[in-house]
Amino acid sequence: MKSYPHADRLVCMPTADLFNHADQGCKLAYSALGYSVQTDRVYKQGEEVYVSYGPHSNDFLLTEYGFILDTNRWDEVYLDEVILPLLNKTQRAELKSVDFLGRYTLDDQTIGCHRTQVALRRGGQSSIDSFEGLFACYRKDSK
Repeated sequence: MKSYPHADRLVCMPTADLFNHADQGCKLAYSALGYSVQTDRVYKQGEEVYVSYGPHSNDFLLTEYGFILDTNRWDEVYLDEVILPLLNKTQRAELKSVDFLGRYTLDDQTIGCHRTQVALRRGGQSSIDSFEGLFACYRKDSK
């Protein structure tokens, strides 16, 4: 039998489709012996049992599964299209040399991930001012 790398293994499990996603839920396990679902707490009869599909943002959930969550602790916004134009060629090259070019995000916990903060600081005050200007309405509404 041919063996495939872990990332290339797909399986059809009709019963798994019975579970909906939540940030926290039951633990899934699989082995050569089979597949199991271990509950994360005691459930009442008739109560829906959830599993977590993983730490996914709403855009991933929408693309892969066709839904979004009202409250999603893993949700984030990708900012490359906003931040990269603020950087000149030299700044981009410097960020690339230390593997900090791209993959910039914003979530509800921080004003940008560490990568975003590094890029904005490297871009100088004008980059920071431009970025903050884009989110001025967000800040006013969130107070």
